[in-house]
Amino acid sequence: MEDLKNKSIKIENYEATLTSGDLINIIQHSVTRDDMESLRKELKSDNQKLDSKIDAVAEKLDSKIDKLNSKIDANFKWLAGIMIAGILIPIALNFIK
Repeated sequence: MEDLKNKSIKIENYEATLTSGDLINIIQHSVTRDDMESLRKELKSDNQKLDSKIDAVAEKLDSKIDKLNSKIDANFKWLAGIMIAGILIPIALNFIK
């Protein structure tokens, strides 16, 4: 890459010296309102795409959580039944003796 130190430009009888800072300033000020507007539109569309992807993932996660919740509920009923039986059987056997 070419070094961006002071560069002299001669145009007929006129000579100007541009520094790297001058070049950066020229480039920064060359951004037009149209460029800024197109950038805004791109950012908005990117945000909308990202929002839709997040919504899709959230819906999938909700459905998986609902399935897991129903499995836990079904297994909890079995676990509660076993615990109650585990408590009642020794008590009943104690009364039978």
